[in-house]
Parts: sequence; C-alpha cells; structure tokens
Amino acid sequence: MMIPILATVIRALWLIIEYPYLRRYKIKPAKDWDKNSAKLWDIANTIEPVGMIVGFTSLGRIERGSGFIGLLGLALLLAGIAVRWAAIWTLGKYFTGRVLIKEDHRLVRSGLYNMCGIRLTRVR
Repeated sequence: MMIPILATVIRALWLIIEYPYLRRYKIKPAKDWDKNSAKLWDIANTIEPVGMIVGFTSLGRIERGSGFIGLLGLALLLAGIAVRWAAIWTLGKYFTGRVLIKEDHRLVRSGLYNMCGIRLTRVR
C-alpha cells in the first residue's frame, strides 16, 4: 500500500510545483499551433485523479498486481517527471504549456534537444 501513496504524493507535488509556473507564463498564441492538443492534455489531467483513486482504493475490484509492477510504475513516473523538468530547464524562457512561436523564438539544440550530437542538415 506504500507505493500507491508515494505515487499519489509525488504526482500531487508535481502538480503543485508545475501548475503555478505554467499559469505565470501563460501566453495566448496568435495562431493555434498545437491544434488543440493542450485541451486533450487538460482533459487527461482532469481524469487522472479519478483513475488513481479508483485504482488505489480497490473500488470496482481493480487488482493491483505485483509489487514489481508498482515499483516499475513509480520508476516510470519519476523518469517522466525528470524528462519533463529537463525539457523545461533546457527551453528556459521558451517553455510554455502550449505549442507556439514567440517573437524572439530560436531553435533550441542543447540538452534533450541535442539529438545525441547528430547535426541535421537541410536537403535541397
């Protein structure tokens, strides 16, 4: 029972830390670059707590599986958060909660966006 509690606390902390950051730098794009994908993300984040509560409280008779599966899920949660925060850190002022192009936008090619040192060239 410790893994579900830990996963819920970690997820809640992630939201508590990231949500104010996203709200502080909220920008209304001139064009819908993300094709409403942000709305899908918002819906998923709304549904997720319900799934966690149903799954962790055994409502609906959902079986939890082995401890290994729980640890794997917790590890994937932490890895996902680490990748997201690394992306946010790398993008810096260019990170937003929506896909858009800013006035002073530039292509970021460092950190996670380095493509493992591969240089992309334009084919003519």
